[in-house]
Amino acid sequence: MKLKLFCLLLVAWGGKTVLVMEKPETEQLPSIKLKVTDKGLNFIKDAGLALAMKQVKDIKLPDLSGKASTPIGKVKYSLSGLKINSFTLGTSKITTEAPRTIRLILQNAFLQLNGNWRYKYLFISDHGSFDAKANGISVNLAISVGMDGLGKPSVKTGSCSSNIGSISLKVHGGASWLYNLILKAMNGNIKHSVQKQICPAITKAINNQAEKALSKLNG
Repeated sequence: MKLKLFCLLLVAWGGKTVLVMEKPETEQLPSIKLKVTDKGLNFIKDAGLALAMKQVKDIKLPDLSGKASTPIGKVKYSLSGLKINSFTLGTSKITTEAPRTIRLILQNAFLQLNGNWRYKYLFISDHGSFDAKANGISVNLAISVGMDGLGKPSVKTGSCSSNIGSISLKVHGGASWLYNLILKAMNGNIKHSVQKQICPAITKAINNQAEKALSKLNG
């Protein structure tokens, strides 16, 4: 059956035509065909990674606290003023999947952050600062392209998973003999806090950017 051009999706990130969606002239066959050029895929990857870099760096981390089990008993600790200073990309690739999905995969990225720590054990308390590095960060994100209920083109993120391989922590100030006992607990707390916010930050940014692009397209 003869197909007519349904729309050209102009991505506002750079005003380039990267996706072409078509649908049949007959309404009884509302299927869509998605064509993505190699140049388009590379552009989407670069634009997506640029957004990821900015959004991960701008993540607002909450203050953290916990109790660590040590040979001398339970030690209370808190971490405050956590700030991500840099996010460095590792390797990346982008692929297309049936029926209308683009998948962005990032591996071996890392980020650096710092903050302040404090602990209390019985009548002993101390505080200082720390620098941390999150290594082996991976992100797997699906982006769906199609039409909404009104027949207008839509782009939105789908499934997303992220993982941090390890956290290395360097502590400054205080009595090292005691904070060395709670480093593992602090590492785990920081890792969990950062890891659970990576996907929400990236997906929100991409959805917002896609909405802006499509609002211009749909007029």
